Amino acid sequence: MKKHLLISLLTLIVVPILSSCEPIVEPTSSDSTNTSTTDVSSDPSDSSSPTSSSDSSSLTDSSDSNEPTSSETQSDTTSSSDSSTTSPTTEDTLIEINSKFDFDEPKDIYYEIMRDYKLISHIEGHGIADGDYIINNHFLIILKDFLIHLNPGNYHFDVHFTNRIEPINIEILNRNNMYRVINGSFETGNFFGWEGKTIFKGEKNLFCFREDGIVINNKYLESEVTYDGVGNYVYGIPTSSNQSKWEEKMGRLISSSFILGGSGHVSFMLGAAKNSDLVYVSFYDNQTNEEIARYGNYLYDFTKTNSDNIKLNLFQADLSDYLGKSLRVEIIDLGINSWDFMTFDHLETYLEVPLSEAHPAINIRPVFTQVYAPNQVANGRFEEGLEHWSISTQPGWQRSSGSMNTWRVSNGILKSDDGGDAARGLIRSSLFRVD
Repeated sequence: MKKHLLISLLTLIVVPILSSCEPIVEPTSSDSTNTSTTDVSSDPSDSSSPTSSSDSSSLTDSSDSNEPTSSETQSDTTSSSDSSTTSPTTEDTLIEINSKFDFDEPKDIYYEIMRDYKLISHIEGHGIADGDYIINNHFLIILKDFLIHLNPGNYHFDVHFTNRIEPINIEILNRNNMYRVINGSFETGNFFGWEGKTIFKGEKNLFCFREDGIVINNKYLESEVTYDGVGNYVYGIPTSSNQSKWEEKMGRLISSSFILGGSGHVSFMLGAAKNSDLVYVSFYDNQTNEEIARYGNYLYDFTKTNSDNIKLNLFQADLSDYLGKSLRVEIIDLGINSWDFMTFDHLETYLEVPLSEAHPAINIRPVFTQVYAPNQVANGRFEEGLEHWSISTQPGWQRSSGSMNTWRVSNGILKSDDGGDAARGLIRSSLFRVD
């Protein structure tokens, strides 16, 4: 089988090249969140500060529906009112449908406009802009994309009609919002709050983090094996695809930022991900842009049938050394071979106390002990064999025989065919600098 030698500054990966990719649409998502501490300010120009603070963690949304219907049929009289210049009135015409925003179940906020919806010019308060709300016939809709970045508390907004001003109030429930990633369990049914990036310069045909990858938390494709995630949705394989096609796809998925709080422990559910060198979960320090931890699925069981490995395992990582830091999560899929893809769910970045029942996540981030990095790769000509190079021992590279032998040096040339053309592996150089 034809192979390529994939080379980066520090890493060489050899994988077979597969084909057969179907066209897809890359998802759209948002990337950032407001991670500042709650400022109990009444300044309406402050986009992240409520008019009065409120700890509402025990409250629930007053409406389960995100698609309200008008409570009254608008008559010809309403239409006449919309097109005329009515006199100012003290009677509020904005009727609350749902005014509590829940970080765990992010939904748009709806107010019904009983009359004069065509007379609304704009809304003021807390930095709200035209793109943050919609006036849709007789409904005023404040979008969750705006609300998700507000700190917990009560917020007052002024709705400006051409002939009057009416107030509306919105409550942001306290779910420890600033310490948590947006939509960590994909319960919106999509990648809301996440940003997807391709690996090969925008190659959408190979992109894996597409919208239909958010699937019902039930059975894996046509099998009887279940994902065993939390809630209604998980990231898995869409029913419109199949395993062989999905294995070829790659990508990066980047979470919103969060402040590490609580116990400093985080948890997530990960399945499949046969090769931890190619498919893993990384945590980054936003200030330094440094990868501080990397985790794979060391629970992948090579003795089971592959389908059994689709199940999600609950992992917990101790990042308490970074308490108070702004972090982000990057989910990486670089694999294109058998079971080199992942299932994922329930990323929780705020735990008051560590979980009592979770597998300890093992940090597999590459570590280099060099004190000084020269401007040349040590033994770059392989005159000393494989000296100053390190070969990954992560499971997942082995062939059916169980052998992981891949790399050898012949006449000063690095070759990846030790054990035959089916050999796969990863080799890293020592550190070097670019002057």
